[in-house]
Amino acid sequence: MASPTIDVQVLYDANSIRGTFLTPKSHDNAISERLLERALAFDDDYRLGSDTLDVTWTTALSLIRELAPLQRKQRFRFRPIGDAKEQVRRFLQGYRALLSLKRGAATQLDINDIEHRLRAAGFAKRGLQPLQKCDVARLLFLSNGANFSVPGAGKTTVTFALYLLLKQNGQHLLVVAPKNAFMAWQAVVRDCMQDAGGENAEPFTVPSIIALP
Repeated sequence: MASPTIDVQVLYDANSIRGTFLTPKSHDNAISERLLERALAFDDDYRLGSDTLDVTWTTALSLIRELAPLQRKQRFRFRPIGDAKEQVRRFLQGYRALLSLKRGAATQLDINDIEHRLRAAGFAKRGLQPLQKCDVARLLFLSNGANFSVPGAGKTTVTFALYLLLKQNGQHLLVVAPKNAFMAWQAVVRDCMQDAGGENAEPFTVPSIIALP
């Protein structure tokens, strides 16, 4: 007779941004040992109880991603509780999108449609280079992402184009950057946007520095 499936509850603490794995006291400790073993491989910031393992939320998501394929074989299942449900759902959604991206799914996005939408938004003075178009297409495919490259590769232009494609009415772009990046952000509107671009063509405003007491 097969042993019953063990529920490993997953809890999320929004205040500390940590996760807790809770396993039933009546089970053998193989699952708990596996969780602890893999947690140590990711991070040494953990708290171990008699039936709990408390780790950073980043580590918790890494453990779920790595050990989820073993659930059926090892006869256990992760069961997110409360706020952890939405956090895990969003993480898995982004992870599946990343896997699809690696399989080339982003190439299915219509580059011509992206260019048309950018022109409609007033982004017409400077066209995107082929590699920049690919970067925009990939970032549009993901729920979150990052763009790393050498200076002068056009990261500011790509990010600004992405903002124009995603923005909703009334939304504004807040840029947090060192002072030496201000000039590039102020120039990107002038270099890329037509004067008739409406609010999209408004120049970036650098706020006054507020001295803290």
